[in-house]
Amino acid sequence: MKQLLNTLYILTPDTYLFLENEAIGVKIGGEVKVRVPAHTISSVYCFGNVTV
Repeated sequence: MKQLLNTLYILTPDTYLFLENEAIGVKIGGEVKVRVPAHTISSVYCFGNVTV
C-alpha cells in the first residue's frame, strides 16, 4: 500500500479541530464541515484563530 503524506491546511478563522474515532473533524460555526481519517494526514497547518 502506498502511503500518501497529505497536509491539512486550516485557513478559516474561528475553526475548531477535534479527534473522534480516529478521524480529524473540522467544525466551523458549530457545524461539522468535514471528517478525515487521521492516518491519511501527515501534518496540520493552522493559520489565524484556530482551536485544536
